Amino acid sequence: MRHAEHRGEVTPTVRPEMTTGGVAATAALTLLGGWAIWRLTPNNAHYAIHWAWLPGTAIGTLGGLYGGLCGWLAPRGVGRGPMLAAGYLQVAASAAMLVGGVALLVSGTSFFTWYSWLMPGAAGVVFWPKGLSMIRQVYDQTEMRRLESRDIAET
Repeated sequence: MRHAEHRGEVTPTVRPEMTTGGVAATAALTLLGGWAIWRLTPNNAHYAIHWAWLPGTAIGTLGGLYGGLCGWLAPRGVGRGPMLAAGYLQVAASAAMLVGGVALLVSGTSFFTWYSWLMPGAAGVVFWPKGLSMIRQVYDQTEMRRLESRDIAET
């Protein structure tokens, strides 16, 4: 046993609350998170606790980068199509995370697993549509300023 511990082959202890709900949880994590390819079984359910921060952090970081990019490009009127498409993609990702979080909750996974999917998904579904309408409004205002300046220049 001592040599197995030295090589790092010791299986961690898994508490009953760390076990998963089975196939539904595995399918939800596999479909909604490409990084979550492992199966959450009692032998490796400890990964759910150690990696629970990743989904919310990933979508939050992407949202922050997106917001900064929009704040830089929208007043200039640059990239309207790609930026709005990326925003709609973020809403879709949030909705998928929300559905996945609900599926994980219903399937009986641990709190660390379902909460890390459900909470960022719910926040994204609630707040992203308002942010997209504001971004669209900035692009529209920029377009109106451009048209007005062109009209003034022609007269």
